[in-house]
Amino acid sequence: AFALVAVLIPFYVLITRFLGNQVGIDWADLLTASISTITVAALGAFIALLMSTPIAILLSSSATRLGQLAQRIITVGHGLPGVVIGLAMVSIGSKLGALYQTTFLLAFAYAILFLAKSVAGMSSSLARVPTSVKDVASTLGMNQWMVIKRVVAPIAAPGIGVGTILVFLTAMKELPATLMLRPTGFDTLATEIWSAASINRFNEAAPYALILVLIAALPTFLI
Repeated sequence: AFALVAVLIPFYVLITRFLGNQVGIDWADLLTASISTITVAALGAFIALLMSTPIAILLSSSATRLGQLAQRIITVGHGLPGVVIGLAMVSIGSKLGALYQTTFLLAFAYAILFLAKSVAGMSSSLARVPTSVKDVASTLGMNQWMVIKRVVAPIAAPGIGVGTILVFLTAMKELPATLMLRPTGFDTLATEIWSAASINRFNEAAPYALILVLIAALPTFLI
């Protein structure tokens, strides 16, 4: 039942809308929107990775009040709608001059919105690294940096990668924050789909939706 409702029916509707589109596809616009989507989502995932590192290290160690507080704040932030974060970023960004309406600010908003996904993947992966393995590496003459590079990173990398990919996938589909923070003339696949669907031109939205699905297919397969 889940496969039918969540996969088969949406794919059927998407393909039939795509084949029923009587308007010529603007391939240049489709390519530009695809590149914009990938670029800003990847930048947002990278910023989230950087921001989540110290928090994940804190959460993966022994439980502390600071760690519990950080986890609660991140959870509350993740529960806020994208439109709320978008409005907050607009309010702050409008006072930042040249930084306002830039792809960096949009990517930063993605990182704030979906930081919980990155933190969860990284903290759980770091927590799985046995303390005994790190202790043995230290006794064999490795300094702290070498232990992280040659022991901790290889063990935790798959989980960290999954968290980063989840942020990337979710950011590609984010609409409210994108509409409020995108630079002038900057369109993503999500905004193009919304623009066509908002005036009931569903067939014209189908090519953008299909490309979005295809772009998301590879990272989904990796997960």
